[in-house]
Amino acid sequence: MKATGIVRRLDDLGRLVIPKELRSLHRMKDGDMIEFFINENNQIVIEKFSALKEDERDIETMCLALQDLLKKEVIFIHDDRICCKDGKFDSDGNSGECTKDFLYTVKNYHAASFENVRILKESDRQISGFISPINVYGDWFGSFVVIDGHLCTDNQKEIVQAYSRLIAKKHEH
Repeated sequence: MKATGIVRRLDDLGRLVIPKELRSLHRMKDGDMIEFFINENNQIVIEKFSALKEDERDIETMCLALQDLLKKEVIFIHDDRICCKDGKFDSDGNSGECTKDFLYTVKNYHAASFENVRILKESDRQISGFISPINVYGDWFGSFVVIDGHLCTDNQKEIVQAYSRLIAKKHEH
């Protein structure tokens, strides 16, 4: 474990402030859920909670299956980043940070087509496509995005939506 040199005091309610530098480094923002673990050395470890962590392999498989079926590029957006591209899940989010305009589009609660939207902050490329969000009890979990999906048939769009519903159903208790 790497020391940061940062020390914080618990307040009288047991609250602890995570320093801004660490929140930025690990892309933690207001409202994010934090999970606590005890490691083998009996140390407390905190980690940003991801409801989709257990679904990473399924999402990889679904992205690849959709690409094969639709003959179009399929990506998965979660936590404001592309986290599955080319059938590989990237839980660190190194595939790219999404623009605010695209996130506004992708966090829609209904499947929708979009046209000429810049996806990545690092790129000026504008794309069109189809978004199928995963919503569980009103919370957005992520979205399958089919690049050039606005050209998909209604039946193809329904298939993408079925994959989204599969993931959503796993998280409804």
